[in-house]
Amino acid sequence: MIEKITISKIWKIILKRKSLRVFGFLSVIFILLTIASVVADNSYKNKNIANRNEIQQTKDTLMNLQLLAAKDDELSQFKEFAEYEEVIPFITYLESLFTMVDPKAELTIRSQEKQIFIDHFADYKIILKIGAKKDLFFMALDELYNSRYINKLINFTMNYKPDEDNASQFTNAEITIRLYLK
Repeated sequence: MIEKITISKIWKIILKRKSLRVFGFLSVIFILLTIASVVADNSYKNKNIANRNEIQQTKDTLMNLQLLAAKDDELSQFKEFAEYEEVIPFITYLESLFTMVDPKAELTIRSQEKQIFIDHFADYKIILKIGAKKDLFFMALDELYNSRYINKLINFTMNYKPDEDNASQFTNAEITIRLYLK
């Protein structure tokens, strides 16, 4: 007659024999090492994928810069890439342009230092109230376009309020400017 084998009977047999105890202990260690190696391999693959994506993003940025320089002959003749040391002083330049329009304009660097070194650009966000100084605002944008460094407007939003006599008044603007670096 075949007797049902239960876990308790198997456990008793394993506890009685030293070779089965050693084999069970080694099996548990092997399973734990297998799980640890699978987790480490998965982590390595994820880091590898992240690094490849970052490399591809840098290549794409470089290609965009080359296309930008190739499209505009004036750009390559009169403009240049900014040095890393110009990241902070560029804020002063932006302040000199846009504080004529709004002395309380908010200027911030949106880029992180790692992004600046890898992607070779710095993004600046400007929020200002235009009011009746729209001519000064457009002059500041012209000066920005004519600056010696290669830069580009990434985001440009202007809000206006229509008046009763159909003469619209610009209320505020939000601009993101990208400065390209060597």
